[in-house]
Amino acid sequence: MSTYPTNLAKPNQIRTALKIYRVLAIIAGIALFVLIAATGWDLKKIVLNLLTGFVPVLPWVAEHRNTQRTEALLQRAYLAGDGTGDVTGRVNPGVDAEADAGA
Repeated sequence: MSTYPTNLAKPNQIRTALKIYRVLAIIAGIALFVLIAATGWDLKKIVLNLLTGFVPVLPWVAEHRNTQRTEALLQRAYLAGDGTGDVTGRVNPGVDAEADAGA
């Protein structure tokens, strides 16, 4: 029994797959850019985070640091708000208001 594939992709199939890959890569890049822009990171922070992908183990260190900073930011937003933790102004999001009132 041979381990060599019996059915090989045709050039047109490969070209189609490559076009789909390119479109998905562009969409992912745009989504990442929008996400980074929404966080308000400066260019230095963006570049440093991108460079962590080239050094072994450093991505985990950077991810841990970014998680700590984000959690601290969320805690400050929670304390500055009304105590519900919801910045949209809704009362007890996800909980039925009547059930919460004891009805």
